[in-house]
Amino acid sequence: SIYASVNSGATGVTNILRLEADGAASPGFSQTENINNFVQTLRLLPGGKVLVGGDFTAPAVRLFRLNADGSRDTGFDVGTGPTVTSGTQPSVRAI
Repeated sequence: SIYASVNSGATGVTNILRLEADGAASPGFSQTENINNFVQTLRLLPGGKVLVGGDFTAPAVRLFRLNADGSRDTGFDVGTGPTVTSGTQPSVRAI
């Protein structure tokens, strides 16, 4: 399971935490990028990668991808990110 906006006091994670089946924090997942605003959606992708979307501008604008170990996938770049205008929601499809 993947969770966002975790209280970092006990777990030592910044914003995203992967849990094992027993509820323990996954020792093989270390997400250290500081996300500067709300994470609104997480999508677990094949191979363990994680698509992260939300209302943030760092470490990327609105959308970025993590590798299975929690590091940022620098090969995934959406430039300035999707644009949201009043009254609409962006449509994002993972490929």
